[in-house]
Amino acid sequence: MPIASISPLRSRIFSGLRAPRKRLTAALLGPALIAATTVTLVQAPTASAATTWPSACTISADFNVSVTASSANLRTGPGTSYTSKGMLYRGDDARSVCMVPKSGGTIWLYIKLTTRSQSGLAKGTLGWIRYDLIQ
Repeated sequence: MPIASISPLRSRIFSGLRAPRKRLTAALLGPALIAATTVTLVQAPTASAATTWPSACTISADFNVSVTASSANLRTGPGTSYTSKGMLYRGDDARSVCMVPKSGGTIWLYIKLTTRSQSGLAKGTLGWIRYDLIQ
């Protein structure tokens, strides 16, 4: 996808609109996603179609992630005002489920731990993390 076409898509994501199905290289989303991962952006299914998705989910984001920050909170919702379920540490692995763009350009990912975390959170634990804390 040409770089010129990313800007309108990114604007639509940050304005809170649901994105049409597009493929783009994750490296173009931000510094935390500089892997050669490809992200598929699709309109989130309705609650009846995917009951495991929280209502805040707006964009599908199905890819593996690893915590790159020395420590990060796994939260109950997409923002720092939500309580922490526990800590994740550099090297903890998860699979992203969806993402939510917030005002100010912050993107939050809803993730599912693929292994037990270093802090003891169980494999399969679901929660929210800022995308700039993962790769």
